[in-house]
Amino acid sequence: MYKLIFLFFVTSEFEVIINLHFSHLLSILLVRYGIERNPGPHRSTELRNIKIVHNNVCSLPPKVDLIECELGTYDIIALSESHLDDSISNESIALAGFQKPIRLDRTRAGGGVIIYVKNYLYYEELPELAKPGLELLWLKISTQHCHFLLGVFYRPPNSRVKLWDYFYDSVSKALEKNLPVFLTGDFNVDMLSNNNMPCRSTVSNNLRNILQRLNMYNLVFEKTNFTTDTGTCIDLFLTNNKSCVKSVDILSPFCSTHAPVCAEVNFKVNKEYTYKRTIRKYEKANYKDFVSDLNNIDWNEHFHPCDNINDMYSQFLNIYSTNVNKYIPTKVVTIRPADKPFMNSTIRRKMRQRNRIHYKAKNTNNCIHWQKFRELRNEVIDLVRQSKEQYKQKLTKEITDKNIPPGKWWRIVKSISKLSKSREPTPFFKSEGQIFLHPVNKAELLNSHFSNISKIDVEPELPNNVPDPPFKMEEIIITEEEVLDQLKNLNCNKPSGPDGVSPRILKEIKSGIVKPLTLITLLDKLSAYGVDIDLNLILFGDQSLSIEDNVQIVKAVHEYIKNSERFV
Repeated sequence: MYKLIFLFFVTSEFEVIINLHFSHLLSILLVRYGIERNPGPHRSTELRNIKIVHNNVCSLPPKVDLIECELGTYDIIALSESHLDDSISNESIALAGFQKPIRLDRTRAGGGVIIYVKNYLYYEELPELAKPGLELLWLKISTQHCHFLLGVFYRPPNSRVKLWDYFYDSVSKALEKNLPVFLTGDFNVDMLSNNNMPCRSTVSNNLRNILQRLNMYNLVFEKTNFTTDTGTCIDLFLTNNKSCVKSVDILSPFCSTHAPVCAEVNFKVNKEYTYKRTIRKYEKANYKDFVSDLNNIDWNEHFHPCDNINDMYSQFLNIYSTNVNKYIPTKVVTIRPADKPFMNSTIRRKMRQRNRIHYKAKNTNNCIHWQKFRELRNEVIDLVRQSKEQYKQKLTKEITDKNIPPGKWWRIVKSISKLSKSREPTPFFKSEGQIFLHPVNKAELLNSHFSNISKIDVEPELPNNVPDPPFKMEEIIITEEEVLDQLKNLNCNKPSGPDGVSPRILKEIKSGIVKPLTLITLLDKLSAYGVDIDLNLILFGDQSLSIEDNVQIVKAVHEYIKNSERFV
C-alpha cells in the first residue's frame, strides 16, 4: 500500500508556482499509480473555420427536413425566398442544433429571408441597418476574439431601380462599423452576362458600379441557378475583405433550381467534427478458434514471472489483444456527431451520385445529364422523407410498447422532445457583458460560480474513536464457476473500458478466459487485504513438493487468513 502525504506551505510567494504546477503534478501521480486521468468518452472538438452557406429554397416550410439533412453541418445557414408569414411559427421551422431562426418576412406573398445560427455562436441583430421595402437582414457574429457582420439579401427580379439606392445606404452603414462584412443572397443579377444581353448587362452593371463605390468584391464566378436551357450566376457572396475568406464553393442543387453557395471564413470556433473510428465486425468473428487457442495457453507459465496483479493483467491483456486482432476483423467507419438519426448509407450514396452527375451536367450541358440529375435529386428528396417517416413510426411503436425498459423509454422521449442536448456543443455563456465561447473559458466561469456559492468557515472535527465494523469477512473463496457466472451475466450493450476490452467479446469467449481471470481475481482479493505471503506459491504451488503438500500449503494460507482476521 502506498501512502502519499503532501504538505503544501501556501504563502504569497509560492502560491503562483503551486497553481501553475499542481495540475501537471496531479497528472503524473495519477498515471504513476494506475488511475485514469479522464475516464469516459472523448469528445471530438477542435477550433475550425466558420462555414456559411446560402440557398434560395423557394418556400421553406415543406423543405425543412431537406435543409436539415443537406446543410445541418454548417455553422450559419442563410436562406432567401423563405415564403413565411405570421401564421408560421418559429417552432415549426426550427433546426436541431441551431438557435431560434432570425426572420425578415415579406408583408405580401413570396420573398423573405431567414438566418439560422448554431447554438455555440453568439449573434446580435442590427435593426438600425434595415430599410423599409428592402429584404436585407443583418447580424453581428462574435467569435472568441473577433467579430464580423453577415447579411442575407433577396432582390425580386421585377424590382425597381430605386431598390439599389436602399441597398447602397444599408451596406454603407454596415461598412461604417469597421468590421469584416460578408453579404450573400439571391441578387437576381447575372454576373456572367455580357453586352449581347442588354437587359441583363444593364442590371449587372448597376451592381458592379455599386460594389466598386463600396470597395466590395464578389467571390462567385460560376453558374448558381440552373434551368432547362441555361444557367445564371445570381446567388452571390460579397465581402469587403477577401483575405478573410478561405474558399467559396458551389454545391449541387437539392431542393430548387438554385445551387447552395458555401463560404469558409477565417474565423475560428470550437465545434464537433466528423472523424474515423475502427470497430469490430462481430458478425464475422471466429469465436470457436479463438476459445480453442485460449484453452491451449499455459497461463501458469505466463503468470509465473509476475510479482503483482498489474503485471498479471498486462500479460492477460497482451494475449487477449493479440487473439482479438487475429480472430475478429475490423472496419473503419465515419462518425458524424451532428448527423440526423434517420440518415443512412443509402441516402448518402444517392447524394454522392447526384453530386457527380450534377458536376458532369454543368460541364457538358447535355440534356440527358440534366435529366439524370433531376431524377436523382427527386429520388434523394423522396428517400429523406421516407426515412424520416419510418423513423417517426419506429419511435411511436417503441414508445407505446408496454414492455419497453424504462431507460430506453426515457431516451426516446428525450430525443423526441429535444430535452437532451448532450450531442451538441455547449452554448455560449454571457456574464458581466462578456461573451464566453471557448470550452476552457466556459469551464472557468462555471467553476468560479459554483465555488463561490458557499464556503465552510469551520472545518468539521473528525471522531476520535471509530466504531468497529458490524461484520467480518471470514475467508475468500473464488472458484471458476463463480467467475463464469459473472461472465455470463455481462451486459453486451455496455461500452469498452479504458483498456479497450469489450464485454461482448468477454461473454463470447468466457470458457477460454475463466481460468486466468480466476487467478487474477484471487490475487486481487488477497493483495487488497494486505496478505503478506508468496503469491506465486499460492497460485502455482511449489514444484519441488507433492500435490498433497501443495494442497496443505493452500489450506494453511486460508487458515492463516481466517485466524489473523486481516480482513477487518
